[in-house]
Amino acid sequence: MSNHSHSHSHSHGSCKTLLFALLFTTGFAVVEVFGGIMANSLALLSDAGHMFTDSLSLAVGAFSAWLATKPASRRHSFGLKRAEVLGALLNVIFMFLVIVYIGYEAMERMRDTQV
Repeated sequence: MSNHSHSHSHSHGSCKTLLFALLFTTGFAVVEVFGGIMANSLALLSDAGHMFTDSLSLAVGAFSAWLATKPASRRHSFGLKRAEVLGALLNVIFMFLVIVYIGYEAMERMRDTQV
């Protein structure tokens, strides 16, 4: 029996796809921020916040996926596979901060209603 080496990459352009999605999502979020400010729309601003968290998630995901491809070393005996888990944790924390901000803004608007 012969031993076959299996050393090719399985990424197949996922980095380019993530970067395209990151640029598209961030651009759309910027447009929503301007629209939300001009229309005084909390709905547009909250969706823009959501789009920015998606952008952050894509950026962190791309970076952590890149880190996870690094081979094991003396310092990192299993490589950097845990980078993806830490990236997900960062995304959850950021999303929580956006939720707190939206809740705060909603409470302020209910307290200071415009007639």
